[in-house]
Amino acid sequence: MLSRKNIFTVEELSKYSGMSKSTIYKLTFERDIPFYKPGGKLIFFRRNEIDDWILRHQIPPVNHPTILVAKQINKQKVKS
Repeated sequence: MLSRKNIFTVEELSKYSGMSKSTIYKLTFERDIPFYKPGGKLIFFRRNEIDDWILRHQIPPVNHPTILVAKQINKQKVKS
């Protein structure tokens, strides 16, 4: 059912994302996650914005070129 919804409540976002409700409230308080608050009380989230937000927080794999270059630079600094 959640996979077809476009708008989530905090409870639904918690189930969809696996984040706890307290984490979601913290993220909204810090304005780190996109959300809507019509009427000033209930909080809603757009699924496509949440998906985009999640995907922006990628941790690159260890063999990613950026990581390999950073490791090489750190090795050179240690040698100096």
